[in-house]
Amino acid sequence: MSVLETLRTYNGKLFRLDEHLDRLYASARIIGFSPLWKRPDIKKRINESIKNGIHTESKMRIILSPGALTLTLEPLNEKPKRMVQQGVALISYPGQRSFPLAKKLGERICAIAKRAAQSADVYEALLVDKSGSITECAYANIFWVNDGVLYTINKNILLGITRKTVIELAGGCRYTQITARQLQKADEIFITQTTSGILPVIRLDGVRISSGRPGPITKKLMVAFHQLVKD
Repeated sequence: MSVLETLRTYNGKLFRLDEHLDRLYASARIIGFSPLWKRPDIKKRINESIKNGIHTESKMRIILSPGALTLTLEPLNEKPKRMVQQGVALISYPGQRSFPLAKKLGERICAIAKRAAQSADVYEALLVDKSGSITECAYANIFWVNDGVLYTINKNILLGITRKTVIELAGGCRYTQITARQLQKADEIFITQTTSGILPVIRLDGVRISSGRPGPITKKLMVAFHQLVKD
């Protein structure tokens, strides 16, 4: 029984560390354990690891169980410019995480869905619940735009840190449920995740999204996010 967080650095500094730690401890409460490791001690270990790191930009993984803490630090592999500039493809996949609000180690559905995406030669898998509504990707949150309005999901999902940042940059958004078929008709789609920031989505289940190119609101938010993390 363990929970985890994945963080990355920008300019050598971890992005929104305190918010990641908030979610780490919230995840532990949700799945039902109280870790022996206290927050100040974890934060000290994290800062020491970053200080002693040798990478230009790093990806850190924190794994917390009732009695143990594991930190890993590795060089961050930025996504290819082609993905960022031209967008990525998704498939839909039936399933939902066992603890949607918690980031639990070993979520089987996420691993299975990601393998399905890899088999289909696409970037990510978009999870679909029993009612037919989309929820989130295996390892990312999803947004879409219709008629100039930004939308996302706010029920039964992991509340991503990058997701929250994008909502702040956008000045808010609307929350609703949507099916994968309805989503295919969106004007724009993008996903958010810690290591990649914002990635435009240009295909879902083989269907081209609008023009097949990143849309104006997506690009505007990408610029705003880049400016935020690089300042």
